[in-house]
Amino acid sequence: MLNTSLLQKWIRLTNIKDALTVKLKQIGEEMADIENPILENLATEGIDSVKLNGRTVFAHTTPYASFEDRELATAAIKMAGYDSVVKENFNANTLSALVRELIKEGKGLPKEFEGVIKINSRIQLRSNRS
Repeated sequence: MLNTSLLQKWIRLTNIKDALTVKLKQIGEEMADIENPILENLATEGIDSVKLNGRTVFAHTTPYASFEDRELATAAIKMAGYDSVVKENFNANTLSALVRELIKEGKGLPKEFEGVIKINSRIQLRSNRS
């Protein structure tokens, strides 16, 4: 015999989950709307981080790579000796990961990347419990 009480519980939980997913999307959109004004305010005031209401809020910068010509970028990667890390059919995320690693290690970009692979950065608001 079918255990309908378990099925009913599963349906109830599914409905709750669906409602929470919608709510999380709404919250994410609302947070996105106010993120840039907060980042601008922190920058204007010269503040790196703020502790408030049990959280430390800060601007986090993530570097990423961009290029206009894939063939030139592939050639630059090969000439710089990173073709074992970034394969010929690479995606931008793999190249960006390499760039972040080079920056983290303090190496900077190889001269072969100049004029071909650009470094941009994305600044996002983040927080930790404090």
